[in-house]
Amino acid sequence: MNFLSFRKLLSLFLILFCTVSVCEAQRGGRNPEKALFGKSLNTKRVKYRESPSVVKAKKKQAANQEKLKREYAEYVKNESLVRHMLAVEAAMRFYAEKLGQDIETWGITGLLHDFDWEIHPTLEEHPLAGEPILHQHGVPEEIIRAVLSHADHTGIPRETLMEKALYACDEITGLITAVALVRPSRALYDLEPASVKKKWKDRAFAAGANREEIAKAASEFNVDLWEHTGNVIQAMRRIAPELGLNGG
Repeated sequence: MNFLSFRKLLSLFLILFCTVSVCEAQRGGRNPEKALFGKSLNTKRVKYRESPSVVKAKKKQAANQEKLKREYAEYVKNESLVRHMLAVEAAMRFYAEKLGQDIETWGITGLLHDFDWEIHPTLEEHPLAGEPILHQHGVPEEIIRAVLSHADHTGIPRETLMEKALYACDEITGLITAVALVRPSRALYDLEPASVKKKWKDRAFAAGANREEIAKAASEFNVDLWEHTGNVIQAMRRIAPELGLNGG
């Protein structure tokens, strides 16, 4: 037997030995790595825990959401509208975190921006007719002004960063949702800005999503449109199950 033949025979023997050892270990409920090497390679499992500040922030967010749901339940019953408001809230929280702003204030602004659409479903009423309700519930003036200024027809100029962010995050969430729903996955996890850009050119698709307004809003917010699209997708991914966009 020459040297090459011997090497081939040895290789075959090792493959057979490893295969048999792993199979026997699995049948016996033992760790295959331990059967081969005398010990498990995964000797230490790393547990990732959120920092206390993140846990605290999430608890505060959940508490605020529950409070707002109780207070405004009589005004918002449509599931699609609820999901839209949650999507805008997620985008606002994303940007507040990114820009070092008050996450709760920005998040609540996003959540409340369309709270009166069901009871005031016309441009003549929404959102101006909802202002007294917000005052009644003790909503801070900066949030009320942002809610009012997110609609062009009110004539209220957007001056603060939060007001411009709300305007930028509103309409685009609807377009992103529409694009996600026509994909095979019906999910956000595999959605990229390029897919939204492709549908952007098809004006018959999601015709209710005002492209001019979306582009104008991104410009006012001083962010590139497609970078902004990617940011909002990331934000919405965080709550994909609540939006019905997790492919489930």
